[in-house]
Amino acid sequence: MGIDSYFYNLIEDSHWVSPTLKKELEESPHDFWLIRLLGHTKVSEPRFEMLNPERLVKA
Repeated sequence: MGIDSYFYNLIEDSHWVSPTLKKELEESPHDFWLIRLLGHTKVSEPRFEMLNPERLVKA
C-alpha cells in the first residue's frame, strides 16, 4: 500500500480483487472488513513518474 493507493487488497497483496476472492466475499461478507484510510506526508517527494528507474535498482 502506498500514499497513492486508491484501493489495496491485503489478502492478495494487490490493487484488485481476484475472481476467487470476489466469490468468497459474496458468500461470506461478514468475514471481511473494508477499511478507509487517509494518508498524507509532510515530506516533499518527487512523483514516481519523474524518478529515474536506474536510481531505484542497485546492480
